[in-house]
Formats: sequence, C-alpha cells, structure tokens
Amino acid sequence: MSSSEESATDHRVQLSGLLGPGVVPVFVLLGIAMASCRTRQPVEVPPEHLVLVVFDTLRADRMSLYGHHEPTTPFLERMAREALVFEDVKAPAPWTVPSHASMFTGLPPSLHKAQWGRVFLADEFQTLAETLAAQGFCTVALSANGLVSRSTGLLQGFEKANTVKGPYAERSQKILARLDQVLEDLLRQECRLFIYLNFMDTHIPYNTGRHGEQFGARGPGPVKNPKRKWEISAGQRRLSEDEEREHQVAYEAAVRYSDDMAQELTGQLARRGILDTSLLILTSDHGDGLGAHREMGHALSLWEEQLAVPLMVRLPSGARSGERVAERTTLTALMPSILDWLGVARPEYLAAAPNLEEAAQHPIVADYRSYFSESNRTMNQRVSEKHPQLPGRTAHAHAFFCGDYKLIVRADGDVGFFDLVSDPEEQSNLASESSGQLKDCLRGYRQAVESGRLTDFAEVVSKRGRKEAEERIDLETLRSLGYIQ
Repeated sequence: MSSSEESATDHRVQLSGLLGPGVVPVFVLLGIAMASCRTRQPVEVPPEHLVLVVFDTLRADRMSLYGHHEPTTPFLERMAREALVFEDVKAPAPWTVPSHASMFTGLPPSLHKAQWGRVFLADEFQTLAETLAAQGFCTVALSANGLVSRSTGLLQGFEKANTVKGPYAERSQKILARLDQVLEDLLRQECRLFIYLNFMDTHIPYNTGRHGEQFGARGPGPVKNPKRKWEISAGQRRLSEDEEREHQVAYEAAVRYSDDMAQELTGQLARRGILDTSLLILTSDHGDGLGAHREMGHALSLWEEQLAVPLMVRLPSGARSGERVAERTTLTALMPSILDWLGVARPEYLAAAPNLEEAAQHPIVADYRSYFSESNRTMNQRVSEKHPQLPGRTAHAHAFFCGDYKLIVRADGDVGFFDLVSDPEEQSNLASESSGQLKDCLRGYRQAVESGRLTDFAEVVSKRGRKEAEERIDLETLRSLGYIQ
C-alpha cells in the first residue's frame, strides 16, 4: 500500500471527544401525506413528458464531459450545448437500492431505510412514478438492473415495467428495442409519459461494445466476477500494473459505449417527435472504486469515486442551454426538481425540500450501511468467511459535505476530513489538525445526525424487517451483481 493510501485509509482520528458529550441522534418522522400539495417555481410551458435515464455505476470523472483526458463522451459533450449540466453531484449512497430510493422519494436513506438488512422500499412511501401516475402520466420502466424491480419496491407507480435479462452485453440494445415499441403504443394513448431507463454497461463486468480496441481494452477487463472483486477489496489479491491499466481502460471503453446509448436514445426520441417536448435527465446512481482506496466495484464506502456522479438536464425549447451549475448538489433533490420542472404539485412531505439548485444551502449527506452489519449477516456470511478482512474495512459510515471539505465518520469512531479542492482523491486526512474548518464541519454533522438526516449507527433492522427483505429479494439477483456470494 502506498503512503498516500495509508494516510487516507489508516491515519484517522477517533470520534470520541470531537462531537461533545450527550449527543443522542433524534430521527425525524416525516408524514407521507398527499392531501395538501403545492407547486414550486412553476414554469411557463412545462415539458410534456419525462425521460429519466440512469447509467448505472457511471463515474463523473471518467467522462470527457467533466474533463476526463480520454474522449469517453463525445456525444454528451455536444448535447451539453443545449442542456443544463450539474458539475458537482453526490449520490446519497454508494449502491443501487438506497440511491434509487432517494431519487424516487426525495428522502435520504435514513428515512426511506432501503439499505442493507432491509433491501427494499416499503409500500408506504410515495414515489415519483406514483405522484405522476396520479396526475395522468403513463409510466413505464425498462431496467437492465435486477435490483430495480417490483420485488425491491423501486418500481411502485410504474404501470408497465420490464427488467431485461440475458447477457449484460446485450441488455442495453434490448432496452432500446423495447422502448421503440413502448413509445409506439403509448403515443397512441395521448397521455403524458414518464419513462425510466437503466443501463448497466459501466457495471462489472464492463461492456466495452465496439470501443475496446480504441481504448486498448481486451474484453471487460481483468475483474469479471464478484470473487475477484472481493479478493482485491479484501487485500487478498493485488492487480499487476498491466492489470490495473487494463481495468481502467475497459471502464473507459464502457463509458464510451454508454455515450453511444445516450445518442441512440435521443435519436429515438427525436424520431418519435417527443425529444423537444420532453424533460430528459441523464444521471447515475453511484460510481465505481476502480481500485482506488484498495476498493474494487462499489457499495463498500463513501469515497468520492463511489459518490460523485454526472447529471445533465435537457429542457424543451432550448431552455438553459449550455449552462453549468458549479454548486454542489445531491440526487436526493432530484424528485422535487422534476416535479417543479413538470409543473406538478409536490407531495406535502416535499413541500419545503430543496431543489437541485438550492441543495448547496442545505446539508448534503451520504449514508452507508455495511454489508457485515448484524442485520444482514445471514446474506453475507460466505463473504465474511472467505474474506475476513472486509468487515473491519467496511463499517457503517456517514459523509457530510461542508464547503470545500468532506467529513467521513465511521461507526467504529474513526474520522476522515478531506479538502476536496486541493485533495480531490482524498489521500491526505486532515482530521488530526483540529482546525476551525473541522470544528465547524463537526458541528454541522452533529446537527444533521440529530435531525435524522443520517442513519443512527446503533439502529438495528428488526427480525421482521430482515425476514420481509429475505422473502421479497431474489438472492440470485444480488449474487449476480456481485453484492453477495
């Protein structure tokens, strides 16, 4: 391990004494009522349709759209001239279920609780699709990710939903083929559309499409299965320099293929005559470790490589074309923003929620529940037995963003404090310096915990909750995606 890795990973400061005595988190119970609603920031001519596209596991910093040195997203760079681009977007969690649940409800993971140990969104929560369906939208979901399914509760409100199966390399084209038929059928109904799409090309195993040779990749890279991912993350195996490069370029080629999918999709919408009347949103649910901080894949921690995601919004009639928003924001603010843009009243529980451009003035947090918590030990016991180093490396953790700084607090009491401007790769832990910035950030963090914005480390999923999760979730889906063994 390099000295920089040691600094970021092992040189931490204990939380005890920093937060002050007598701090007891108090969680806010938000009503999920629909009775009283209001619209915020109405638009003169709201978009007729909504198309929300999630490129699963897509890191913003590997896109030329965000300054990456390789030409990974040429189409999206052109599209940005007629779109609004958010430059600093954080996922609320480093894996699919909690991040999607936040996008679809506007709530942080601490409140919707769709996390490890309870891997589903409960029916009591009102989703974006349910809100739009109640306003007469025709709602359709096409997903390549088996975790975005009826069983996880993430597809509540979608009248039609299809989780595409088969080889990963074929799923994106299957989605586009089915979308064409869906559009043909729905446009006859003359309803407003909400179409959600999930592409998996940048998820292990990477789908490089026809771009492998261009980027120097041979197939999906050296990490093709969960076993290899866990071995590397547990420190039981290291990639050679050649393997590291091969892994990186395979991911870049997969990003380039995702750019192709964005181009084909927008072409499809244009041919159907709805591109210029639609609110088109392109984003990701989380990033990918790519070996940074000795972590391969995602759902392991709250480092930036797993939280920093892209977000592009194309509004009709060229509204806000070419604009870039530099202020930090969060995917948790996506649902209220969408409703505002569409001119649809917000549910009461989101009445005061910040939109994407207001989020910087509010606490931006990320929440991680460990694989190896007591609440999900049954599902992950095999991983724990085969890779005993992992439980100690993957404790529950919180991330709290404050100005240029990021605070990471782990359940075992360790604290990391990083200057994201001078140290974007989080290699130099400043927690031992006891600076004014650290004290201010800890104060804000304490308030976020007390207000329920972050999950109490001591919270345990009930036996009933675990049983319900195990009954609902297809374990083979979790296994195929590399989350369990």
